[in-house]
Amino acid sequence: MKYKTITSVLFCLLSIVPVASQNKTDTERANLAGPVKTVSTFDEKCNKTSEAHYLGDGSLSWKNVSKFDSNRNRTELLQYHGDKLRYQIISTYDNQERLLENLIMEFNGVPGAFSPHAPRPGKVVYTYNDSKRTKEVATFEVGGALKERVVYTYDERENEIDITSFNEQQTGSEIFERSSITIDYDSHGNWTRKTRFTQTDRVGPPQPNIAELRDVTYY
Repeated sequence: MKYKTITSVLFCLLSIVPVASQNKTDTERANLAGPVKTVSTFDEKCNKTSEAHYLGDGSLSWKNVSKFDSNRNRTELLQYHGDKLRYQIISTYDNQERLLENLIMEFNGVPGAFSPHAPRPGKVVYTYNDSKRTKEVATFEVGGALKERVVYTYDERENEIDITSFNEQQTGSEIFERSSITIDYDSHGNWTRKTRFTQTDRVGPPQPNIAELRDVTYY
């Protein structure tokens, strides 16, 4: 009879704990006090390892969790919407610490929902040609099909001077947009004006799109 009584009391206590926990807000479960909006954490190298945003009622809106290598390059990013994992991004780098690949995976998706700012599941591969001063960014679908390529060309001062986008979903590779940038430099080698020309019509010439001016003052 004593054993039955003890078992009954323990069962009641264990049953009460989840109920009390459910009544707490996300900020309270995180041991936070007050009207907290955003909380960020950093490691010993000042890398931001997590960032959480809370709503006015104390519920978790979103959270990012990151991992870094010894060179402070981010190797993994987990994105949560509320308490649900939505995206995982795994990044790799070359021996010059340049980004080589982003593998983007989606979890707990909502059918029919679309956000233009959300990561696109698939893979993005970066290829560098130092002799030609180019960088190619190739985007692949989840199934492995090549979707798009963008080729960046740089001048000897490592400023972008040409961006060409190829649509790979058509038969063969097709240019669907191209931008060229003319750059003016001062006597010290610092740029003072960048003019971007954009060509969306394969027949017509590139048209000036935007100009950026910079005033540099010297001693």
